[in-house]
Amino acid sequence: MTSEERDLYENDLDRYTSALGVLDFAKREGIEIGIEKGKEEGRKEERRKFAKSLKRLGLHLDVIANELEITLEEVQLYLED
Repeated sequence: MTSEERDLYENDLDRYTSALGVLDFAKREGIEIGIEKGKEEGRKEERRKFAKSLKRLGLHLDVIANELEITLEEVQLYLED
């Protein structure tokens, strides 16, 4: 292998390993984002169930919103489902 070929090979190898690093970072970032979105969806589902349960107990929507630390509009949306 000539010196020029070796330089080309090393440059290609550097670009390849750099691209792998970028892809690995993007994959890990995507997984973290997905996990956070899943957790948030789970929290929303729990709030929705709890709001419905509190409503069945006869609590006023303002009280439900206060207990769940959400807006009145969010309570109304949860109860529409």
